[in-house]
Amino acid sequence: MDELLQELSRIAALLLPILGVVVLVFLVLLLKRALDMMKQLSGTVTKVDSAIVTVSDRINDLKGPLHTLNKLSGSIDLVQDATENAIKSLFMTVVSNFDLIKDWVLSFINKRKDKKQGNIDPLEGEEIA
Repeated sequence: MDELLQELSRIAALLLPILGVVVLVFLVLLLKRALDMMKQLSGTVTKVDSAIVTVSDRINDLKGPLHTLNKLSGSIDLVQDATENAIKSLFMTVVSNFDLIKDWVLSFINKRKDKKQGNIDPLEGEEIA
């Protein structure tokens, strides 16, 4: 049993430096890949920063037209409100004076009818007796 342990100790002593070198190689490869990834990340961040600056410039370029559109929209809203109020007040005027308008229209129609029949003097607009 002692001989087996001594043999294993000797084999482990031979394999330990080899395994250490293999682990170091893997560690070096891992660090190299990490550095390459950091370089790519740095390039990507630079490109993204450039894109953000470009987008910011374009947004600043759009501020003027957007301000104009906002003012135009406000003007259109004012025109719409004024038109709406005018139509409402016209409707209210027609409703409140409906009898007067009806009488005026009927008298106008009757005058035209009488004029076609020849009963109205064209100079005075009154009936001929």
